[in-house]
Amino acid sequence: MNYERIYAAFIDDRMNKQPERPAYFEVHHIIPRCLGGSDDSENLIRLTPEDHFFAHLLLAKMHGGELWSPIAFMCGGAKKHYRPTQSRKRHGWATRAMSKAKSGEGAHQYDHTIHHLKHRDGRVWSGTQYKMHSDLGMTRPLANLFVKGKVNLAKGWYFADRHEYAPTIEGDKHPMYRREVHHFVHVDGREFIGTQFEFHISCGVSKTAAHNLARGKAKAWNGWHLKGCQLPTVGRASRWQKYQQERSAT
Repeated sequence: MNYERIYAAFIDDRMNKQPERPAYFEVHHIIPRCLGGSDDSENLIRLTPEDHFFAHLLLAKMHGGELWSPIAFMCGGAKKHYRPTQSRKRHGWATRAMSKAKSGEGAHQYDHTIHHLKHRDGRVWSGTQYKMHSDLGMTRPLANLFVKGKVNLAKGWYFADRHEYAPTIEGDKHPMYRREVHHFVHVDGREFIGTQFEFHISCGVSKTAAHNLARGKAKAWNGWHLKGCQLPTVGRASRWQKYQQERSAT
């Protein structure tokens, strides 16, 4: 049997019958890559799963060898001593069912729970975790973390039945606010007495720097240091000691 002629006629016929979405289709290399075929659009054709099975069966009949591998994968058989374990029709039904089961509501892990959300601008929304991606613009990982409670706010949305949205709490209302009073001095002569948060607000020092100075984790930051603390004599921060010495000399 002239399989080359049958394959060429089959491809010519299907070229004008290529399926479009939302119908399920599979992309086929007319000349397989193992035979030198490219990924260019001229070498690709959209086929139904039944036709894709048939195309690879013809290629295997034509060339043998490793061209039997796709058929073995499609049928669940072995490349050597190939015996068909399913028909072209059964393969099409199975691949369509598998495609449907892998995504959307057909997925075995699909969460059908309806979640009720509120947005800090007043909007409300109800839907599944899967819909959060398309409706609310959340990424799939963010929606998953959100539903599991690992993040409380996502894209401005929060769970209406878990907690009320509250703005960020800062200053002396924050539960970790430190009320210890410190005496900060600058090498240019300025002084500040207050909490590390007040120091941050009044003197423009970052929260991290104020914390490190107050806890003794840093000796100097941009010229500021705790009163009585000796300025560094080595490293980058030693320039503040030199600056203070030069200033005192003048």
